[in-house]
Amino acid sequence: MAISQKLIIHYHELKQQAPDCILLMQVGAFMQVMNEDAKAM
Repeated sequence: MAISQKLIIHYHELKQQAPDCILLMQVGAFMQVMNEDAKAM
């Protein structure tokens, strides 16, 4: 699945605000965990 550049930018903006949280990003009907958050799970 291709991840949009807009989603990646939004993820990094949110991660700067909450660096100690694992973020779940909604992609259509699904939730996706990205980058370092995925490694933590």
